Amino acid sequence: MIIVALTGLLLTGGCISAIAQSKKADRITEAIKAAKKAEKESRKAEKGVKTSEEVATHVQKLSTVDTRYLFGVATSFADSVTYVTMVAPVDSMVYDQNTKAPLGLDLYTLSFRNFLEAQGLKGYICSTFVCKTEKEAERRLTAVCKRVNKKKRTRLASADGFIYHRIATDFIYTNAGEDAGVKIDN
Repeated sequence: MIIVALTGLLLTGGCISAIAQSKKADRITEAIKAAKKAEKESRKAEKGVKTSEEVATHVQKLSTVDTRYLFGVATSFADSVTYVTMVAPVDSMVYDQNTKAPLGLDLYTLSFRNFLEAQGLKGYICSTFVCKTEKEAERRLTAVCKRVNKKKRTRLASADGFIYHRIATDFIYTNAGEDAGVKIDN
């Protein structure tokens, strides 16, 4: 009977050892996968680094547009008022030829947020909409206003005094610091 118990103990110990070895093999495989993934991400990061020649080539691919129509919306989780600007035409807005996306849109939004903060309205989330025609801009502005009016806990207010102006292209390509969006081309 003692021999049977010892045999069972040895077999059980052998099973635990096999399970431990299996877990160790799994951990090694996971570590190898993680290392391969990190190597792949580092290769992607190296590809993302651009030389000055590539940046110069990219700048040459930029174009300007005749006129685009912009309007902005600002809302806050702490306030029940949503501020809306009027549609404003902006001449010679810069965009990327390949993606057709406007460049410096964040600077236009930043100028709207700075205007609201100057009025004492802090903590608002601002967004700027860009449209090709004035009619399209008015249609989208009306749709946004209808969506805000459907919510019973919010109301619309006009951001009086704010008008979008063309932002200088030198701010789009350089790090302008805290005053980004303040310089305006006229």
